[in-house]
Amino acid sequence: LRQSVNIHQVLADFVSAIRHLHRQGIVHGDLNAHNAMVSYDGHGYIIDFSNSLEASDKDIRMMADYGQLADLIAHSCKQSDV
Repeated sequence: LRQSVNIHQVLADFVSAIRHLHRQGIVHGDLNAHNAMVSYDGHGYIIDFSNSLEASDKDIRMMADYGQLADLIAHSCKQSDV
């Protein structure tokens, strides 16, 4: 049985996962549709960390800037569900 998926929730889950990785100093290295999964309960997950890397301090600062953008996107996704 297939349920409808709330795309805003799935995208917010992806953004949250990427933000978490970047805050830990990890770069996934191969984000694409094949490495993004949606569970039966409608949550998004990132898989396959075989190309992941530990980032340098400079990379982490850059990702922190993108993380602020990711926060804004995640917040926008959640707000549009209301």
